[in-house]
Amino acid sequence: PEAEVMPHDRICAVNGATTLEVMQQEIRRRRIVLRIMRYPDNFEICLHKNGAKLGFRIQPVSAQELCITEVLHHGTLIGYNKSQVRAGRWHRVVLRDMLVEAANDVSGNASAVAEELKSCDVAVLRLRRNEFAVRQQQQWRQRMRAVYAFSSLPGTMSPSPRSSQ
Repeated sequence: PEAEVMPHDRICAVNGATTLEVMQQEIRRRRIVLRIMRYPDNFEICLHKNGAKLGFRIQPVSAQELCITEVLHHGTLIGYNKSQVRAGRWHRVVLRDMLVEAANDVSGNASAVAEELKSCDVAVLRLRRNEFAVRQQQQWRQRMRAVYAFSSLPGTMSPSPRSSQ
């Protein structure tokens, strides 16, 4: 009751339990105590290339911002992410669909930010969580599953990858 639960808050523990299976059991009890974590919307990280690549793919989502479309298994970002996980700083792990607002002192122009990422040796990135896009993708997947489930009912046509006309 001390704080309001907000969209995108994460449940870390239920009655002290921290594994998914046990939390699901605990949530059925008469009295529950939740531990919630709220990640910051924006954060900065510093990556040193040291002759390597940064280790992620980007794509413009607007004239001002880039979206991380893939986190690669090589490059400086994977090492950064592993160090954050080891330290328990899950809120600082960089994931796919996060937005790059700035690289070093370059911001406001997605093309210029991309060029800065290519040419710099040290990249100070200002990142923003893109929870809205992730939620939209999840909703889209749920809708597609529903459409598929409905189409597999007797008396309906099932979807096919190719049209035979």
